Amino acid sequence: MDPTGRLLMLFDAGSAKRIDDRNIEMEDLKIEIHNDDGTTFHVEMPRSVFNLDTRVLTSDTPVTIRREDFIINGETAEFHTKTRFGRMRGNVKMTINTERAE
Repeated sequence: MDPTGRLLMLFDAGSAKRIDDRNIEMEDLKIEIHNDDGTTFHVEMPRSVFNLDTRVLTSDTPVTIRREDFIINGETAEFHTKTRFGRMRGNVKMTINTERAE
């Protein structure tokens, strides 16, 4: 939530396990990211690790990011939850839907 109470991100994991003092491993993670312009991103990570100190979420398994007008797939990903900046690597492909509903 932001200071005004608006939802920014919603995490839904099939399972979560604390693997040490700093890291939480999650399986079947689905994230909704809500932007100021009203768009919503949906991120799917089969396996990921969230570092509680850095607030960085990483995945070494294939990741999918969807929005109503595109889909991006990559082999690995890193997402900084504080800045909401992410990076995908390894065979990254983007499919753009030019017939999106308006």
